[in-house]
Amino acid sequence: MTKGSVSNCFVKTLLSVFAVTAILLAGVASPLTFAADKKGADTSAMQKSVTVINLNKADAESIAAALTGVGIKKAQAIVEYRKQKGRIASAEQLLEVKGIGKATLAKNKGRFTL
Repeated sequence: MTKGSVSNCFVKTLLSVFAVTAILLAGVASPLTFAADKKGADTSAMQKSVTVINLNKADAESIAAALTGVGIKKAQAIVEYRKQKGRIASAEQLLEVKGIGKATLAKNKGRFTL
């Protein structure tokens, strides 16, 4: 073998290694990209399904369905509070309702209006 043919053989081998590496990386990257796109799509769908509810107008069933961590009993307590005290003017006022605490308010930020 001459020096030129060894050099030429080395270059061909090196190009083959690069080609195989590129093919393998393309095969690995595609599923990862697809998974990331799919996850983003799922998140968008979840965000679109969030219902914003007006606590001064909604009935107990609607409140229970729209708010996280608020079942029918707490929702009925909100409606009863509203009947006794009048219009709810601030989110902090909900802390006066039995069963509604700071954690419940935090979980539902952006899910209701007054």
